[in-house]
Parts: sequence; C-alpha cells; structure tokens
Amino acid sequence: MRIVLLGLLLFSTTPFANEYPALHSLEQLAWQHRIIVIFSAQKSSISTLKQNSEQISERHIIWLVLEEGIISSNYPGAVFPALRDQLLKHYAKPKKRVVLIGKDGGVKHRSDKLDLPYLYSLIDVMPMRMREMQDGEI
Repeated sequence: MRIVLLGLLLFSTTPFANEYPALHSLEQLAWQHRIIVIFSAQKSSISTLKQNSEQISERHIIWLVLEEGIISSNYPGAVFPALRDQLLKHYAKPKKRVVLIGKDGGVKHRSDKLDLPYLYSLIDVMPMRMREMQDGEI
C-alpha cells in the first residue's frame, strides 16, 4: 500500500516540478520574459514590485532583487544562488542599480532608481510588446 501511495504522490507532483525549472541563467528566460534586475534595493522596492504584479505580469516581466547575498524574485520556480554572481559580473555598474533586459537578452535601460511607470513606457514602445498588445497577449 505504501508503494502505491508513494507512486501516486510522485506521479501527481511531477508536472509541477517540471513546469518551472530552477533558474540558473537568464538565458532560460530569453524570448519569453523581460527582466528587471535591482542591485542593493531599498526596502520599498520589493513591495512596489509586488503591488504592481498585474502590470508586471502583463508585460511578461521577471524581476530579481539582489541584496545582502539574497535573491528575491517573482520567478515561480527556485532561483540558484550562483545566478547572483552572473548578474553582478554582467550587469552591475556603479550608480546604476536598476537594469531592464529585453526578451532578446539585450540591456534596454539602466537607472539609479526603480521607476516602474517609466520602465513600462519603455517596454510599451518595444516592437515585441506592441505585437503582444495587438495580438491580445496582455
């Protein structure tokens, strides 16, 4: 009986385990998500991002906040701690704490503060976003 229950449990959780693989590289998000990376965030940054979850979701944004060795994110799966080193190496710049990365993987904007309305305005004029809005993918 235990074997049957264990088998059912494993079988029933398998789709969820594979639905969101652990995030170890931003390349995993390419062509599916835009990314906002925030280095040394203020306490209000995470709450601001969470309060704007609907607009963030509409624009296919995954956000990553790095502070004190911890990565906070809206990514639904696990985030590997080693991703922090990659982000610091490739995207951190002095006085530029916020980075917007497009679905193509290119840096679209750097800023010293989180200004979501401005980032939305940048995203909303991007060709891919305009197609998404025309196709009703919002």
